[in-house]
Amino acid sequence: MLDNRKLQILREIMNANKGIHIKNLQEKMKVSRRTIYYDIKMINYWLETNGLDAINTSRQSGFSINLEKEKAIEELLPVINEYEYEPSADERMALILILITCTSSKYGIQELSDLTNVARSTCLKDIKNCSEFLKKFEVGLDYDRVAGYYLLGNEMSVRKSIAYAITLLLDHFHAELLNEKLRRALNNVEMDLNIGHSIDFFKEALMQTESILERKFNDRMLRFISYYLGLITFRIRREIFVDYPQEEGVQVKHAKEYTAAQVVCTKMKERFSMNLNDGEFVHVAIQLLCASLDAYYVNQPNDLSTMIKNEIIPDLIREFEILSCIVFENKPDLQKNLYVHFLPAYYRAVYQIHVENPIKDEIIMDYGEIYSLTKRALRPTEVRLGITFNESETTYFAMHFGSWFKNQGLNLNTKNIAVVCPSGIATSNFIAKQIVNLVPDECNVRTYSFREFESKKPKVDLVVSTSYLNRLTNALCVTPIITSDDKKEILNRLGYTRKTFYKNEIVHDMLNIVEKYCEVKDMEMLVNELKNYFSDDLTLHEEVTYKPMLSELIISDHIRIVEQASDWKEAIKMASEPLLNRKYINQEYVDAMIDTVVNVGPYFVIGPRIAIPHARPENGVNKLSMSLLKLNQDVDFNDDEEHSVNLIIILAAEDNSSHLKALSQLTTLLSRPEEVEAIMKAESVAAILSVIEKY
Repeated sequence: MLDNRKLQILREIMNANKGIHIKNLQEKMKVSRRTIYYDIKMINYWLETNGLDAINTSRQSGFSINLEKEKAIEELLPVINEYEYEPSADERMALILILITCTSSKYGIQELSDLTNVARSTCLKDIKNCSEFLKKFEVGLDYDRVAGYYLLGNEMSVRKSIAYAITLLLDHFHAELLNEKLRRALNNVEMDLNIGHSIDFFKEALMQTESILERKFNDRMLRFISYYLGLITFRIRREIFVDYPQEEGVQVKHAKEYTAAQVVCTKMKERFSMNLNDGEFVHVAIQLLCASLDAYYVNQPNDLSTMIKNEIIPDLIREFEILSCIVFENKPDLQKNLYVHFLPAYYRAVYQIHVENPIKDEIIMDYGEIYSLTKRALRPTEVRLGITFNESETTYFAMHFGSWFKNQGLNLNTKNIAVVCPSGIATSNFIAKQIVNLVPDECNVRTYSFREFESKKPKVDLVVSTSYLNRLTNALCVTPIITSDDKKEILNRLGYTRKTFYKNEIVHDMLNIVEKYCEVKDMEMLVNELKNYFSDDLTLHEEVTYKPMLSELIISDHIRIVEQASDWKEAIKMASEPLLNRKYINQEYVDAMIDTVVNVGPYFVIGPRIAIPHARPENGVNKLSMSLLKLNQDVDFNDDEEHSVNLIIILAAEDNSSHLKALSQLTTLLSRPEEVEAIMKAESVAAILSVIEKY
């Protein structure tokens, strides 16, 4: 029997053209070496049982399967059924919850253990986990000898728990096998309602509403709502309805989504011969309002969407730029993508509908600076709209901002790369950004939804996806945060060897340095020698940008305390002196900061009495650096008393990312009034430094 992990290991081996080493499998699967060897043994047993050769093992290439064997395995994999599949603890919990809530049958320990194919003791643990899980939604799980297990709580809370359970099933690897187990269980107890047919019915109905709504659902959300409506149909048939306050219903009824919901609900009533109360129409409309999208076909004409498009989104981008001290290029496209994401996210916050980001923890851990800046940038928007975005929603916004940083590429031959992702714009762009940073400038990287990719069938050299695309030989399955090994595989698939990778990257940079200090007698020979030197080592060099901490940039020699400045221009010049003296910046950079205030205004006055002047890296930055000036008497920026400043922190960034850790620490410091006050009252450099060194 192949469980979730073994299936994924088999897929990883098949996905690696030239084999995969055990260390790479350990990193991907987060398990021990011993566990990998045990799983390989079980996979080999399964392969041999089905008349196939075992996995090849080699010290050089690791584990591999040749092309002929891969085709035979691909033909066999779809035949694997739910009886051979062993769900994880989370998957079993989700199955149990859906079975209890969506059918009228009695479920006790024996029935649930049979359906989840685990021992009675394991099933008891699963039920305990389910009970703990339901507490998050203020729903209780109880048992009665006659009725079996049942839920206690209002219907809206119960449906929120069902929605979350669906995400646990749909977001897991090899979800189709799991869903087959769910379909079989539901169809056995609700003989007159085939859940598979219901899901297909709702998917078709939802796709028909796209023309009414003038928008396109992303693949993941289309699948999710189809499952959700299919499952709550079981409850509606038993006349378990939801109700909404009258004022809320009136508000929703003015939206296009209510018109679309009427179409879906009318089809639903006819198909399943059941009654729906007014609350169910509103409920379906709210699901449509909260659905993540791939695109709007036209601008939405209502007042809220106009305000979000023309005010909220530009203000959000501006706030992020101020906090991060960067300027986004191609801003209209960023505004468009944020707008598509923002409206459903807003409604999810309003109606407290949770959509889990499967890589939330990885984003917070690996892109903590961008997440922290995004969280702070969203606060004025949250206050203005009277909402709060949870962690998952914030990480989606962080992915949008992170994917839009200026990309630096290489100069090689053109290749076309498609990123096909069911999870929406944020994840697709996030993956695309990592690929753009890896491959040459001339490579065309474009994102597609599954439906768009299937309909257009673009000719590409490589398809990168978060799901396995069995029909495509040029497809590579990756995680949303692309691993080092997958980066190597991307370059290999595109035909970029380490030699060509270095030819245009490191050799070029080294020659620029050499020419500054040496007279080169034979440039051609030097270039060839360097190319040969770097092509000897076959391992890919991973460029890692070091991000210094705040205390490493604002050191004692970069801090000044003075009584006053004659005006804001002199204040900027005085604050810049430590960096000028060390030649970390040129005079051109100081002039650029002053010109910015004259032409744009004092937008880098980020709070009461605090300014962080900065300009573009190309305007005279020689080294990433920061300096701090404390004025005992404030100075007005641009002759504006509302922008009076005592604390000036100069930021000289070399690029769009290396300063983010220090800046994130600085914004955390400046968000704490007691720390700011301590700096304002400080009478010595040591006193200021003692505050900075806490971060």
